[in-house]
Amino acid sequence: MSAEAAFPNVAGAPHPPEWQNQQTDVAPLTPVYSRGVWLLIAAGFAVRLEQYLHNRSLWLDEAMMAENILHRSFHQLAEKLSYSLVAPIGWLWLEKLCQLGFGKGEEALRLVSLLASAGVLLLTPWVAAQVLGRRAQLLATALVAFHPSLIYYATELKPYENDVAVAALLWSVAFAVLRRGSAARMALFALAGAAAVWLSHPAVFVLAGIGGTLAVYCAAQRAWTRLAALLPMFVAWSASFLADYVIALRASSSNPGLLNTYPFLHLPPRHFSQLDELIRVIFGWQQEPWALTLAGVVLFAFLAGCWHMARRQRLGFWVLISPLVVALLASMLHRYPILLRFFLFAAPAVLILAAAGVEALRQISPRTLPAGCILLVLVLLQPVFTTAEYVVRPIRAEEFKAVLKYALARRQPGDVFYIYCYAQHQFDYYQELYRLNDLNVVRGSCFRAGFKNRAFLHNWNFLRDDFSKLQGQKRVWLLFTHDAPVDGVDEKLYALHFLEEDGTQLDVRYENGATVFLYDLSRPPAAAPAR
Repeated sequence: MSAEAAFPNVAGAPHPPEWQNQQTDVAPLTPVYSRGVWLLIAAGFAVRLEQYLHNRSLWLDEAMMAENILHRSFHQLAEKLSYSLVAPIGWLWLEKLCQLGFGKGEEALRLVSLLASAGVLLLTPWVAAQVLGRRAQLLATALVAFHPSLIYYATELKPYENDVAVAALLWSVAFAVLRRGSAARMALFALAGAAAVWLSHPAVFVLAGIGGTLAVYCAAQRAWTRLAALLPMFVAWSASFLADYVIALRASSSNPGLLNTYPFLHLPPRHFSQLDELIRVIFGWQQEPWALTLAGVVLFAFLAGCWHMARRQRLGFWVLISPLVVALLASMLHRYPILLRFFLFAAPAVLILAAAGVEALRQISPRTLPAGCILLVLVLLQPVFTTAEYVVRPIRAEEFKAVLKYALARRQPGDVFYIYCYAQHQFDYYQELYRLNDLNVVRGSCFRAGFKNRAFLHNWNFLRDDFSKLQGQKRVWLLFTHDAPVDGVDEKLYALHFLEEDGTQLDVRYENGATVFLYDLSRPPAAAPAR
């Protein structure tokens, strides 16, 4: 059965009066991998590879994830993770394989994300070619290649880049089925969907959106035979998700604290800040104020693309947009947090629709007022400039490794290392990686001493208690990272207040997001002479 007959209008074809029986391939709207597409793919991967080779330090959440991966077996990774972390079991197993095969270093642990980013770069142009012309496909490829968040998570020990790759794969297979609904392709889609839920949590939204779109379309066309042919595929997906839920997901999602920690979507918005949050999650790729002002430009292009495709390629439009709609509905039900990284899986679809909007405006705008060209420049402005900034200054998060190496290069016999509360996971990782078992370590306590009645309990004496253990020491290295002000208290400045009373600063080293101080706590500083 042809794509026009089975799922018409995916490529702009007219709706046929009845279902036909022949099966013929329908060519995409544009050649998929032109020279321009390959150049953009190469440029996007080169930027990601540079960030990967820069090998920045693991930050707090990455270090906690690394501890789970390094110290658990494959079987134990199916159990509830430590530190309230949640990740798909398939992704965890891939990480474990990389750790066993390539070691405990950051490069080995981030290899899965890098390879997933390559998959996104390769698959997105194929999906875009099914619904866009050549110019718009190039724009969609460029937006993905230079998407700041996709570049960042390509070298992060988190599953979010993997979510995007899995979503792009499912969209690719879905459009392959729409082009030619053969038994082999339907079987491939069934297997791909069944495997996807083990590799990515948002994959269930992609499958629900695509599956629901196909089911509604078949029902609307009274194509009961085609709907019946889809049922085995839906059963395979559902059975696989149920097995994943019983084996891994149920234990991972049983932490009630997660529901109280993360924000969720409210529709209709109760006040403007909630609408602003929704726009930032889907369209605000960076946190810099100047970049967020361009989120409205991408939103406009996206809405224009939705309008254009909904009129001309209705089925293709709903295949792309429905997973995002399902994820937003799940957030309204308090089952899926509304945070940018959790919605990153939808980036290929959002960017394809934005590219469609830019091209549609370019086609209808007069030459005397090239609104489409202006929109094209504005849409590309932030991704290109931010990517150029990444090339000149590679991404850094919390450079704990740099300050630790600084202290190790200058340590003397008898030195003590004080590890701030939120620096301990990074320290544990690098202590194991560098085999630093001979250090004299004092671990700090935490200002947040617990959680009760949806509020944190605070220990205001935590620093005084910690530093009382260090009195009399001539050389104490104090390592801080992830020390942003919490609950109105800047804990590093709070610590310096006590340290200046009890000792003398001998050295200090600042790096991005991390600091190490060297203090002499054997005697308090001399009082200033009276005038």
